Amino acid sequence: MDYSWIGTVAIPGISLIVSVATAYYFLRDRRHTRYQMETAYVENLLAWHKEVVFCLMRLEKLPIDRPDVHDDLCALSALIEQGRFFFPNIVEDKFGESKPLAYRGYRNIVLQLLVDIYRQYSADDPSPVINEKYRKSFTSAVFSLVDPVSRISEISKLSAKKLSSGQSTRDYINAEWR
Repeated sequence: MDYSWIGTVAIPGISLIVSVATAYYFLRDRRHTRYQMETAYVENLLAWHKEVVFCLMRLEKLPIDRPDVHDDLCALSALIEQGRFFFPNIVEDKFGESKPLAYRGYRNIVLQLLVDIYRQYSADDPSPVINEKYRKSFTSAVFSLVDPVSRISEISKLSAKKLSSGQSTRDYINAEWR
């Protein structure tokens, strides 16, 4: 019996199967790693967002003449500085090139909204209505970046579980009362 075909057919065939399997697992693992990195970024962004919103709500809802309002303004200023790592300035036209690295260019709109709120509350007569609009615009900007609808869809695919009913309160109540 001639076993020479093992060297010419079987070994390359086995090598091909192993190579394809290795490539498949490499790509799957790479996708998983990318998803983990994105998830870590989003978790950090949402933790920062939570702190910012808590600070903004204190400024918006508590009396402006209270003794600790300055503490909230300091906290907001620090959160704006921290936000530069999530929303760096947009560098173009050599604008601000003489400034330190983190301050060169034009401020990202997300941070600009917070700076405008800070300036409003630092002024003598802040407008809660304007600040509420800016706060909601800030949350909407972070929302669009996080894109929770797509994230829930992706998690549903990965976990093979439906994580959102897609119903509003009105839809749910109408279905319950039928």
